[in-house]
Amino acid sequence: ALANTIIPKTDTPGAADLGAHLFALKMVDDCFEQSLQQKFISGLAAFQKLAIKELGKPFEEVTAPEQLKFLQAMVKDAEDPAISSFLNDFKRLVTRGYTQSEYVMTKLLPYKLVPGKFKACIPFNELQKA
Repeated sequence: ALANTIIPKTDTPGAADLGAHLFALKMVDDCFEQSLQQKFISGLAAFQKLAIKELGKPFEEVTAPEQLKFLQAMVKDAEDPAISSFLNDFKRLVTRGYTQSEYVMTKLLPYKLVPGKFKACIPFNELQKA
């Protein structure tokens, strides 16, 4: 739900549709040091606890507009540094996972291995430098 709030589904798939949230969690699990993993997990727990306190239910159970409003308030006025750190890390990783997904790289931003075409035989003018 948080990943889809960061990059919602429009005429293109949202972040959760492309598995960007799974990418983010995998990166935390495989690439973050133990202390940073604990900081991420404690930030997630604090975020969920605050969501239940402020919204009356878990973040994923409220409507999309409520999720967006709550997330915007958290980004603007996050008093807890653990929540702020968690949101920054998660947003960065979800964005990275989304932009590097197969769908985005093949459908939205087609990647060309070699820009331009190779022309092996071209006419040579005697006045040109070789």
